[in-house]
Amino acid sequence: MSRVDGWLCDAGLAKYARAFAGLHEVQFLELLMQDFAAYGVVDQADKHRLYRAIKSARMENLVGSGATDGAGELGGGGASSDLLDLDAHDGDLLEVCQPDGPDGTRTGMVWPLPCTHASAAHTCT
Repeated sequence: MSRVDGWLCDAGLAKYARAFAGLHEVQFLELLMQDFAAYGVVDQADKHRLYRAIKSARMENLVGSGATDGAGELGGGGASSDLLDLDAHDGDLLEVCQPDGPDGTRTGMVWPLPCTHASAAHTCT
């Protein structure tokens, strides 16, 4: 059994083993979510399981090679083959610009999102 087969089996995706049989493990680890349909993975739940399996396998390989920083994050400034985890740190983008004081002044930060507050008297800095 190849490592790709093992990763697929561990993720409950053994039914796709034949579709990925010709891929070397490096090619498998470089797949992006938009590539999955070319290998027959069109079910949304299966796409997410495959994404997580690839992410886990990549981290396993990176940890084994010592290519992560102390926090387990990818090192080296983000190679083009890095997977993007859309769930990571999503809270830092969700602040809403709202006046906090009775005179419309803001005490909270909105950075990095620009203010779209409709009041002409309100300015976010």
